[in-house]
Order: sequence, then structure tokens, then C-alpha cells
Amino acid sequence: MKGYIKIHRKIMESWIYGTHRKGKNSQPFTFFESWIDLLLQAHFTDGEICYSNHKMLVTRGSLVTSLRDLGDRFRWNKNKVVNYLQNLKTAGMIEFYSDKNSTTIIILNYDKYQGNSMGQSNNNESNDYEGVRDTSGTVNGTVNGTATGQLNDYYSTSSKDVRDSNMKKNRDSRGTYKKEEEEIYIQDFEKYQWDGMPSNQMEAIRGLCRHISGELPDLLTWRKPLTIHELIRLCEKYTLSRVSDKLEEMANNKGAEKRYSSVYLTCNNWLKRPPK
Repeated sequence: MKGYIKIHRKIMESWIYGTHRKGKNSQPFTFFESWIDLLLQAHFTDGEICYSNHKMLVTRGSLVTSLRDLGDRFRWNKNKVVNYLQNLKTAGMIEFYSDKNSTTIIILNYDKYQGNSMGQSNNNESNDYEGVRDTSGTVNGTVNGTATGQLNDYYSTSSKDVRDSNMKKNRDSRGTYKKEEEEIYIQDFEKYQWDGMPSNQMEAIRGLCRHISGELPDLLTWRKPLTIHELIRLCEKYTLSRVSDKLEEMANNKGAEKRYSSVYLTCNNWLKRPPK
């Protein structure tokens, strides 16, 4: 059986939906139910929300929640939630970042699940989608293109041409990165001017910055902390997931800040190492 269907969010109001099961029927969500729930919760268009008394940017295909809220919703413990999200990330289905206040989840290839906003199916499923218009009339580019759908391609090792093209856009005529002289560090990412970066790429980098600032504070104490430019450069050269995992490894390496001086150079060198 080929093709796909769209599911209206009103299904979440139905008595058969997991969040409404009561009494004897109050069973934990299955992995499949949880995945569908994440798709239904993801925002259809870019916007701004207030979560836990913090204003946050949300992009098409992303949602802001918390590990605790997901646990309550799915009737899972925290460890099961974290393991599930990590498995989805490893499978290339999501990116996610947690800080003290929230967890941001980005559905990769969201437009493949949603097709276009007019409810029409794709006549040729093997072709890449060319674009999706939201209610404001602006185009949300998709797979192998620009804007929201580009996140997975942009940060995958299989799309070197896409990354190289974007790297050139981020450089000036001298071949150096724009705004390099500003040296905006990770903890000051709100000050960074994200000019020209598609919204999902921007939110992925911002999410990683929040994660580093909130959960990996040891990296901020190095003699040469990581700048926004350096983080973008690493994500362009490797994958965002690999960079995130390697920064976690560095932060958990006791005494690393005394043995090394630069977060960027150390992370770059460690990423060059062959996998064990």
C-alpha cells in the first residue's frame, strides 16, 4: 500500500486517543502512538510562543515541551522518554535539545509527512517536494531545497554540496566568516544576527546553544570557549548530531579544560578520530 493520509488534530479530542484513556484503559502510549502525538503537536507554521514564562521561537515542524510533560502525557518515566527521543534522533527522525526549562523537538522531513498545506497528496512520491506555502503566503522550502526542510540535508554527511554552498554564503569576499570579529560566544547566542539562515537550521543551532549553556556549563570555562561561528563551522563540516555528541563527551571528560585550551580545536580534532 502506497501514499499517505493527513490526520486532523481533532482526533486528539476523541475518546479513543491515548490522553483520554481512563481507569482500566489508562495504559501507557505505545512508541507508535507517541510518534503520531509528536507529529500532531508540531507547529504547522513558524511563530512565537510563551513556555514556562519564556518567549520562544518555534518553527514549522517543531514543538516545545519538557521531559516531564512528555512523561505525564505518555505515562512513561523520564528515562523512557529520554531513551525514546534518543532513539528517534539516532534514526534520523528528530533533533531535540533540553535545558532547565524546556525541551525543543524538531521533526526532520516534516513536509514529507504533511505534504502541502492545501491537503493535496504528492502525485509522485519518489520526487522531492518543491515547496509548501503557509497561511501567510510565504514559501517554506523542503527537501533538498531551502528553509525548514533543508535541516536534515544541510547537516547530513551525504549532502556535502549543500553544506559547501551555504559555507560560501556565510563568508565574505576575503573568504573569512562574516561577523567573525564580533566573537559572539555560545552563552550570548541571543545577540547573534542570524541573517540568511533558514529558520529550522537557526532553531537547531539555537537549541544546541541553549543545551550547552544550560547542561554543559563546563565548556564555558575553557580558556577559549566556543563561538557561534565556530559551532556553525563544525556543523557544516560534520553533522549536528555528531557535534552535539562530541561536545557532551568533552564536557564529561574531567579535567579536559585544564589539558586543552580551545573548545573548537579540541572538538574538531576529536571528531577526526576514527570511531572505536
